[in-house]
Amino acid sequence: MDGSDAPRGPRRIGPLGIALVLALVPAAGVAVTVAVKQLTAPRAVVGLPAPTATPRSIAPSPAAPTPPPALFSTVPAGTDVVYWANWDGVAAAPYPLHAVDAAGHDRGTVDLSVTRDASRGAQQPEVLPSPDGHDLLLDTDVYSEDGIWQRSLPAGGQTVWADDSSGICRLSAGANALRVDLDSVTGRPDLSAETSLSGAQGAESASLLACSGTRQAAVVLLTARGPGQTTAALRLDLHAGTATVERVLCTGACAQPAIASPDGEDVAYQDAGHRVAVVDMPTGAVQRLDARGWPAAFSGDGRAVAVSLDAPQSAAVLQRVPGIEVLDWRSGAVEWSRPDAQTLPQWAFALPGAGIAVAACEYAPNTGVFPSGPCRMDIVSAHTTVPAAAGLDFAFSLGPF
Repeated sequence: MDGSDAPRGPRRIGPLGIALVLALVPAAGVAVTVAVKQLTAPRAVVGLPAPTATPRSIAPSPAAPTPPPALFSTVPAGTDVVYWANWDGVAAAPYPLHAVDAAGHDRGTVDLSVTRDASRGAQQPEVLPSPDGHDLLLDTDVYSEDGIWQRSLPAGGQTVWADDSSGICRLSAGANALRVDLDSVTGRPDLSAETSLSGAQGAESASLLACSGTRQAAVVLLTARGPGQTTAALRLDLHAGTATVERVLCTGACAQPAIASPDGEDVAYQDAGHRVAVVDMPTGAVQRLDARGWPAAFSGDGRAVAVSLDAPQSAAVLQRVPGIEVLDWRSGAVEWSRPDAQTLPQWAFALPGAGIAVAACEYAPNTGVFPSGPCRMDIVSAHTTVPAAAGLDFAFSLGPF
């Protein structure tokens, strides 16, 4: 979570409509933004180090630290859940994460502590749940959903849970190199991959889009910083320790954002015409959708993608928002939609199997204020939609809106 003092009230839309909080999207944690002018064939990645043939083993700690106390939780162990929250901003009270299963049923809460910062007031804890909801990463400590401490992980770098919830990937990037480590939470061998970058690439920023324990791969977005530079998606083989393929998404100024499917096979982005496009990382094939907007999340199986549709920006005051759609990106078929609502990439996420969860707030037309309606989360699959978490302020581990 972003650690704001309290839930934010309605915000008035300024000149040019602001298109809801699209200006916030470039600062959105892991789901870093990108768009496309053209896609080219894979390019050789220069300066790759020698492959790491053998996965590294977990080194036992010479002195086991005293585990932190258990969290108070009423969530049954081994239950697939997603989390949402509604916080009143009181530092003395516990911060409850509400757990909801795929059928929309309440499965209990996990109480977290709220700290106070001298300059910023009450601070929500930093939380990153696993895709199946069985584990919670709080800063560097991993807890099971029933509140039991599991282990501590190294600090630093951008973090993403593996698609099979087996571990957490961390990206460490320098001026001319980057490294991705998959730290296991299940006792499997840890894995890693690293690569050197060319001079042009070294001037870019790197963001971790996806981590796959099933395919032992990670996808990193290399974002251009200046004219003539390229924004590209880089796939790393975590078993072999090498970068295997790079797909150039655009040259020069690029629109945003970009997201990756949980297995890292596909990357979706907004192209130069504000249309959503999906690139197949292994082959380089590109599918462009009719939807104009930016991708928010893939489904768990990578088949569908949630798109937050572009809002008109020509009026001085925002008149309406087109809403959100979940599409089968190969066929273009719309499987679910929610008009007069908007979301952020951090508020939509993949669920195990074919599911996708989309949390959004509604907008009352012609008010110029967003959000001006209720917020809730919908759990969407190919055949069913379950409303859940009415009245939320936070979705998954990120927020507030």
